[in-house]
Amino acid sequence: MPFVCFYLSTLVPNTATILVGLNSSIVQIGFAVGAAIGGIVISIFSINAIIPIGIKSVIVEIIIFSLLLKIEREKIKNSKIYLIP
Repeated sequence: MPFVCFYLSTLVPNTATILVGLNSSIVQIGFAVGAAIGGIVISIFSINAIIPIGIKSVIVEIIIFSLLLKIEREKIKNSKIYLIP
């Protein structure tokens, strides 16, 4: 988390406190949503369902991340911006 805060503070130094605050808020919302989803899974199924559902959600997240990364690489390739690999 400190590296993310440092990176955000270097993006736009004038608004560093706002960016870091928003990032922290979004992380806390993620914790709350994760706990809520876990509670719903436990109440509908059982505690044993947490691991399989967690594995499936991670697989879906990896697929989504891979697709978004592919789209961004295509944008960079089409814009003639060259990055060091």
